[in-house]
Formats: sequence, C-alpha cells, structure tokens
Amino acid sequence: FHSELDAIKDVPVARCATAIKLPSGDTAILIVNEGLYFGGSMEHSLINPNQIRHYGIPVSDDPFDESRDFGIDHEEAFIPFETEGSTVFFDTLLCQMTKSLSTVDTWC
Repeated sequence: FHSELDAIKDVPVARCATAIKLPSGDTAILIVNEGLYFGGSMEHSLINPNQIRHYGIPVSDDPFDESRDFGIDHEEAFIPFETEGSTVFFDTLLCQMTKSLSTVDTWC
C-alpha cells in the first residue's frame, strides 16, 4: 500500500477527513477518527472497515456476498465499493482544509 518496502515508523494517528463524490452527484466529507496519517507520501488513504463497523456503520466488504450492497451503508448516504484485484476501495477527492472545517486535524 506504500511505495516504501520497509516498515514505516512513527506514523501519526490523527483525526482526518477526505471528500467523496456520491452516486447522487453530491459531495460528502468523511471524518476518520484515529486514522493513520501518511501525509503526502501516499496517493490514497487507508481506512479500516472494522473501525467503521466499530462506530456502528454497516460495511459490506465481501464482493461475493449477494445479500448486501457492496459498500458502506451510512444512514445518510451509501458509499459503493469497487475492486481491483484483491483490493477493495472507493474513490476520494483531493481537498484543502478550510476554516469552516477547522475541527478536523488533518486531510487524508
């Protein structure tokens, strides 16, 4: 998941945010509490589906489970997952910090 092959030490844990474009065309801001923050050293964010579940948000990350929609099923929006090989993901948008969202420590 990272271009460095060696272990990465001292990765900070932060409250992060990222933006996504929903299937409806709306943009949503996702807040990730206690996420690993790699700064600009990665082109993507790592979000643990078990951590999402811990916060009571249903996640279906099994692409072969036909009984549920494949994605994050938040009460306000559904975020569909995609796959590439064995990697499960959803696309996010590059965004900048604004004063109106200053309670977020870091943008992932």
